Amino acid sequence: MKIEIATEKDETNLSKFYSGLNLNGPIQFSIDRPKNFSEVYKSFSNEHLTYVLKNNNNEISGLASFLFRNGVINGKPTRFAYATDLRIAKDRRALSTWADNFLPSIEKVCHENNCETIFTIVPQNRGTAYNTLVRSGGARRQIPRYHLFRELELVAIVGKLPFFSPLANISIRPAIANDAEALANYLHQKDLNAPVASKWSTEELVNRIENWPQMDWKNILLAHNKSGNITGCLAGWEPSPSYKIKVNEYIGFNQTLQRTFKMTSRMRFTKVLPASGEHFDIVFLSLNRTDDPDIFASLLHAHYKKSKRTQVLTYLNYKSSISTVTPKRFISVTLPFGLYTILQPNKTLPHALLPNPLGGTPQLDLSFI
Repeated sequence: MKIEIATEKDETNLSKFYSGLNLNGPIQFSIDRPKNFSEVYKSFSNEHLTYVLKNNNNEISGLASFLFRNGVINGKPTRFAYATDLRIAKDRRALSTWADNFLPSIEKVCHENNCETIFTIVPQNRGTAYNTLVRSGGARRQIPRYHLFRELELVAIVGKLPFFSPLANISIRPAIANDAEALANYLHQKDLNAPVASKWSTEELVNRIENWPQMDWKNILLAHNKSGNITGCLAGWEPSPSYKIKVNEYIGFNQTLQRTFKMTSRMRFTKVLPASGEHFDIVFLSLNRTDDPDIFASLLHAHYKKSKRTQVLTYLNYKSSISTVTPKRFISVTLPFGLYTILQPNKTLPHALLPNPLGGTPQLDLSFI
C-alpha cells in the first residue's frame, strides 16, 4: 500500500469510495459528492490537497484532506489547516498502514505549506476514525497526537413551535455586495477575542463569497439596529448538488420519529425528513456572529421562515458559547463532536490550544464537517 497526493484523475474514484462508506449513529447515512469531490472545499479555502491510500491494485482504501487558511490564533497571525474527510476502509492492513504513514504526511503538509497548526473535527461516538486516531496506540507509537481543544455539537433544526416573536428593535434583510466593507469590519471586531479566527478584510470576504459554490450575498442575513449598525449576521448555504447526505437507514426510535414528522409537517411544526434511500435537503448556517442570543434566535427564525418544508437547518454550536444554544420553541437534534489539534509527537501543545471551556469560542466558520 502507498499514500500519495490525489490528482484530478482521482476525482471520480474518490467520490465513489467516499459515498460507499456508511456513517453510523441515530441515522445510518453516507455522503455523496456527485459533481466534483473537492468542490465543497471552496466554501472554506481555495488552497487544499487530499492524501489517498491506495492498495496494490491501485484502488483507494483511505483518504484525508487538508484545507489551508491564513488566520489568527490567540491574537497572533498564523497559517493553519483544517483536516477533514478522514475515511478508512474497514480493512486491518489499511488501518495499520494509514496509522503508520499518516505522520510523515502531516509533517510534509506542515513543512510545504508553512502551516503551524492543524485542526480537525472528530465524532465523539467512538467510531472507527475516533478509535484509530484519537485513541490508537501508546506514547511509543510514532503517530500524530490528537488533543481536544473544544467540545461542540452539530445542531439540526427540524421544527419550530408556533408563537415565536423575533426582536422588534432590529431589522433583518439579505446582504448585498455594498455591505462587504461593513460586514468585514463587523466580523473582524467580533473575532478579536476568539482563540482561533480568520483574517477579515473587505477583499478577503468578497473573494470568499465569490469562490464559495452556490453562495450569494443574498444568502447572508444581516440584523441592524435602529441606528443602521450591524448587530448580527448568519449565512445559509445550500450545498446540493456538490454535497448530498443520503439516509441509508433510520435506527430504532428514529424510524417512528421520521413517520411522525411526516404528519406534523403538514401543520408546519416540523420538517419533512427524507425516507430511507433519499437525501436530506440541508442548509448549513455559518458566519454566525451576533451581539446577543436573542438576535441569533431572530436570524435563525428568519432563515427557518424562508426555508422549504423539506430543508433542515444545521449549524455548529460550541459548548463554550451561550449565544448559539438552540433557542426556545425550536425543535432540534444534536450530534456530539470534538475540535482537536493534530500535533506531531515530538512537539508540545501550545498553551493557547489547551482545552478551556471558558476560553472563548473558535471561529473557523465551517459550513460542513
